[in-house]
Amino acid sequence: MDVLKVITPLIEVESKMAELYSWFSYVFKTDPEISSLFYRMAAEEKSHASLIRYAKRVLIAEKSFYIDVELQVGDLQKVLAKIKETLAKHEAPSLEEAFRFAGWVETSCAENPLEFIMMDNYPQIAKLLTFLGKKDREHYNRLVGVAAARSIDLPGMEERK
Repeated sequence: MDVLKVITPLIEVESKMAELYSWFSYVFKTDPEISSLFYRMAAEEKSHASLIRYAKRVLIAEKSFYIDVELQVGDLQKVLAKIKETLAKHEAPSLEEAFRFAGWVETSCAENPLEFIMMDNYPQIAKLLTFLGKKDREHYNRLVGVAAARSIDLPGMEERK
């Protein structure tokens, strides 16, 4: 699938993740460490969405640009639907539920799916996508660190240590 077809839904996922993490920050406002963790992640997801918007503008400016990616819009829409469903419930999750959901989102197809695309003709975009992938891994690793300190097991924790 053409990379430009997945960028718009990817921007939407990043934006909804920011909204989700902002909500988690509010839900856990009485726990400064957790609230701060999610607040920081929300700000970073907003930044990721902006960076992807920039990449999209650069790629659109290239009339003959085409890169095939394995990621499917349907996969992104499933992740987006789960995030929207969680936000729509307006039911505060437990700390473990919030961490597990955040861990799932951070390891889903929606995170760092474009990091390894070959963009020899666009080194600045390749650097940007590599940076975003690194930041997504940092999110998960931060979650793992705080979860471990709180005795919360996240799927995939052992491989990341």
